[in-house]
Amino acid sequence: MSVLPVKLDEDLSPAVGEPLSALGHEVRTVVGQGWRGVGDAALWKMLSQEAVYFITADKGFGDIRTYPAGHARWRARASS
Repeated sequence: MSVLPVKLDEDLSPAVGEPLSALGHEVRTVVGQGWRGVGDAALWKMLSQEAVYFITADKGFGDIRTYPAGHARWRARASS
């Protein structure tokens, strides 16, 4: 399994990333990097440069015209 770089937004508890960390993925937080309070547009630019999977509950990021999704580098395997 590939290690995925994941970033959690400031609106989520770090506990959200615990299951991903337990699977060996690299989980970081917006708060942990000192980015608390950064506006959505600036944050999106910073995230795009890092090429991470971003997890957020911020409805503003739901507008794909402004914040288009990138290309997935992996596919989840179906359970047997």
